[in-house]
Amino acid sequence: MTFAPTPPRNTAPSQLLPLKFILAPTGGSAGNNGSTGGIALTNSPSTGTSGSALSVTGTVSPSGTAVRVGLSSSATVPPTSWSSATVSGGGWTALVTPTSAGTYYIWAAQTATPGVYAVSAAVTVSAAVSGSVTLTNPPTAGNAGVALSLAGTVSPSGTAVQVGLSTSPTAAPTTWTNATISGTAWTASLTPASAGTYYVWAEETNNTGVQAVSAAVIVAASGGSGSPLTYSLISGSGSGAMSSVTMTNATSTPPVNWTSSIAPSATNVQPNVKLSSTSGIGSGLFWFDTSATNVTPPSSGFGYVASLNNSEATFYANSSGFGTPIAAPASPATAGTYYGKYAFYSGGSLDASTGGTLLGVYVTSAITIT
Repeated sequence: MTFAPTPPRNTAPSQLLPLKFILAPTGGSAGNNGSTGGIALTNSPSTGTSGSALSVTGTVSPSGTAVRVGLSSSATVPPTSWSSATVSGGGWTALVTPTSAGTYYIWAAQTATPGVYAVSAAVTVSAAVSGSVTLTNPPTAGNAGVALSLAGTVSPSGTAVQVGLSTSPTAAPTTWTNATISGTAWTASLTPASAGTYYVWAEETNNTGVQAVSAAVIVAASGGSGSPLTYSLISGSGSGAMSSVTMTNATSTPPVNWTSSIAPSATNVQPNVKLSSTSGIGSGLFWFDTSATNVTPPSSGFGYVASLNNSEATFYANSSGFGTPIAAPASPATAGTYYGKYAFYSGGSLDASTGGTLLGVYVTSAITIT
């Protein structure tokens, strides 16, 4: 019997080749970009205004690599519009301009390798300020409980305006009052409730970034009410020059009415007066007196004349020196009937004890301290 030969068995082991995958690195918001270099934002704003450029700076590697920047409303979706940055070595600068209000993110990327990028934190962009508002001749002094008359201009014509009082030129009022608008003009009034230093604020109601703030307004405590005082000459010793002088309430200098009823210890009572002539007058004093006829000044508690301008006698605040002419002196603390006394001297010194001859003493009508 003949058998067919058995085919030879291939007993050699299989030769399997291993597979090798090569992954290319990609960019990310942190700028960790492997062999393609990196980019970073080193300075970017957190706020801005529509229509105004935002300044941005950063670094890039390799040195000299072109950079582009853009704005996106998303931190994950790239901008649709880009602009070229100015590159100098490993640094770059750029300007980007938001066209409307909103929240934006600044993107910076290598121009040739967009996958190498960096993204800023959120940037809050406000609407652009437009228009204008002004204060026309705002008051510099006032009286607690008495309205301050205000006026100004606004643009565009017809724009609503609101006004308020603040104790600060930088912190806005907490309460506002609507002004009356007539074309480009507005008027309003505000009444300070208490004495102090205030600032008048005016702003466009619907665009509060358009503001105007006055200089300081000194508001004195209420001095009471009553009829205007009258004056009588009760002493004309010395040269007698006062005998032909008449005295009335000053019209432009005093911040409050000088009247027959005054609050106790009021510091706003400025006893400024107008004389028909100041010829020969060099100095003067004022004091409160319980006597209608006494002509001898007290040793303290009186006020000096600060100036004699336009025939108005303005008095200093106290008897100890020269300062801002406000109250001279405070009204008596005790209720009762008093008289204001004005003594005028020929000497040039404001201190009557060292200057001149007594020309005359005026006494006011009765003053009630209540």
